[in-house]
Amino acid sequence: MKFYLNNLIIIVLSLLLSGCSVFESSSALLAPPELPGQKAELKKALSKYIPDNAKLLTPLNSEQHNNPILLVDLDDDHLEEAVVFYKSRQKPSLAEGVILKKKDGEWEKIADISGEGTVLHDLQLADFNGDGKKEIIAGFAYSEEAEDKGLLVFDLFSKKEPVLLLNEAYSYFLVDQFSDTNEVELVLINHNREQSNTISLYHFAQGQLKPLDQLELDPFINGYYKIQSGYISPNQKGLMFDVGVGAHSAATFVISVNEGRLFNVFPHIDLATFKASTSESKDTNGDGILEYAILEEPYMDEPLAYVDTPYITTYYQLNHDWEPEAIARNYINYQYRYRLNLPFEWGKVKIIVSHNEHQVEIIQAETDEVLFDIHITDKVTLPVDNWVKLGETSSYNYWTKTKDRSRWNLFEIIQK
Repeated sequence: MKFYLNNLIIIVLSLLLSGCSVFESSSALLAPPELPGQKAELKKALSKYIPDNAKLLTPLNSEQHNNPILLVDLDDDHLEEAVVFYKSRQKPSLAEGVILKKKDGEWEKIADISGEGTVLHDLQLADFNGDGKKEIIAGFAYSEEAEDKGLLVFDLFSKKEPVLLLNEAYSYFLVDQFSDTNEVELVLINHNREQSNTISLYHFAQGQLKPLDQLELDPFINGYYKIQSGYISPNQKGLMFDVGVGAHSAATFVISVNEGRLFNVFPHIDLATFKASTSESKDTNGDGILEYAILEEPYMDEPLAYVDTPYITTYYQLNHDWEPEAIARNYINYQYRYRLNLPFEWGKVKIIVSHNEHQVEIIQAETDEVLFDIHITDKVTLPVDNWVKLGETSSYNYWTKTKDRSRWNLFEIIQK
């Protein structure tokens, strides 16, 4: 095993990665057997190949927390295989995996996989070698809270027995196509707090997943709370990693991936992408390019304490020359789960928030014109005659006195 356990603990958030034809997460593919007969057949078949006392394992970082059976077409023959991981209940043992395929109406074992660790953290699929068949990517550790984990990648079909393509330590990982060749590559993040923070890029060569490049990032971060890949500018693919850097502050690593090389666009994240509290990078305008978020203060007659400042979340996108350009700005209220888009033509604005946050006014700083207002009530409170309902949740109604109908669609309830 190429990873070691220690006592450091950081906050780990589940990563939801988009699926596609060449790499897919277990959450995208995990589906229960649709028919009762198929479920019974699988249960009967599994009893032949795993111990009676075995505990079936579901990857922790998965939307399908209650289903340990992954049904997916691994070998591109338009028929599903079943992928199951398990461990013995009676004695300390490592996680193991079994792959079943239906032949002549019966589920038969076609491969066994030996894991490293007792907890299955991650399960994903990708075609690294370009043969049209998916490899299994499985991440293991010895506890649910473990910071150090081991990532194993198995090729099931090139030889009679599964071939281990990679066995490396990792904290997080993602899979994407970064070049025009459509080659699928693997990115590993290995963060040892205050000691090292290494990003590694791997591709398939000579029958293995081999490193293409490494990049050292600032190790003095608290941890990663969102990792993404995609276009970071109109003509460049790469990575955006949102990280915690203080008691409540955050920053974003923006990394280009070009011709097998990693480049840190903003080496000094404390200057370029620092934000007073956590906010997530995203594609805000749907153009397929990621933006990173910065928290900016509204116009204030006098400074407010951090906890009282109604920050504006401004999303920046890199242009062709990698210069940041503001794409959108929002006032986001996380307590009552809504956002308000603030058009740039409004210029500098004041944001006046009541003590209980039930009333918010957006005011033009130079003219004191009220551009938009929001009033929140419980479900039984009757509205004032001139209020217009913007939306509702199971707990609250959202109202405005703003008469300009074109502004009403600037308001949006944040769905859970």
